[in-house]
Amino acid sequence: MDGFKDFTLDPINFPMDHVSFFLKKLHQNDQKYVLIVDPGISINNTYNTYKRGMEEDVFIKHDNMPYQGVVWPGNIYYPDFLNSATGIFWRKEIENFNNLIYVVFHGTLLKSFVTAGFILRKISFVKLGAFYPFARDHSANDTTRQEIYIWELVAEAAKKVLGLRYQLLSYFYILMYEAHTKGTPIARPLFFSFPQDTNTYDISTQFLLGKGVMISPVLKQEATSVEAYFLVGNWFDLLN
Repeated sequence: MDGFKDFTLDPINFPMDHVSFFLKKLHQNDQKYVLIVDPGISINNTYNTYKRGMEEDVFIKHDNMPYQGVVWPGNIYYPDFLNSATGIFWRKEIENFNNLIYVVFHGTLLKSFVTAGFILRKISFVKLGAFYPFARDHSANDTTRQEIYIWELVAEAAKKVLGLRYQLLSYFYILMYEAHTKGTPIARPLFFSFPQDTNTYDISTQFLLGKGVMISPVLKQEATSVEAYFLVGNWFDLLN
C-alpha cells in the first residue's frame, strides 16, 4: 500500500504494471490472490477513499464527530459498518480497486501464528493454527521474518496440514453457515457438543470443529505426543 492507505499500491515497491503482471500469471495458473484490508481510513485530504467516505458520511462518530484512531497509516477514521450506507461505500471501494488491477478476491486467509523459537515449536503452532476458523501466516514489517517456507521442516509440516484444511473446506463452509444462521461457534470446547459427558468440563487442551473433528494439539515444547480424551463414538486420524 502507498503509506498504508487502503485501496492503494506502493508506487515504488509494487507499481501497478508489476502487480498486474504478477496477478495475470497467478490467474493463468488458476490461482487466486487474497488481500487483507484493515478498515482504518487515513485522514488525508489527498486520499480519495477518505474524501468519498467523508462525503457519504460513513465513519463511526462520537459526539456527532468522526471518531479518530491511530493505526498503520497514522490518524484514521473507522467505517461504521452498522450503517447500511457504509456497506455500499465499502463495496464500491473494493470494486474500484479491483477494476484497477483486476484482482479476484476468493478463498480464506491462513494464519498459523508461527513465532520465533525452536523448529519443533513452529511446527506445532502451524499444525494447531491450520484448524483455527480464521487462519493465516502473519508477520509485520518490524518483526523477525517468520514465513513458514523459510524452514524446510516447517514447510513440510505446513504443506501436509494446510492440505488437510483444504480438504475440509466444505466442512468449514457448513460450520460458518451454521455460525451465521444459528450462532453456534465453529471452534468449540468439547463440552459444547457433548454436554452430557462431565469429563469434558475441565478439558482446555483439546477442541472441536463442529461436532465431527476433534483437535488434540501438541502444546508443550519438545513434546512429541499428547494424551487425548476421546469422546463417545468412532474417531479416525485424519493426518494418517
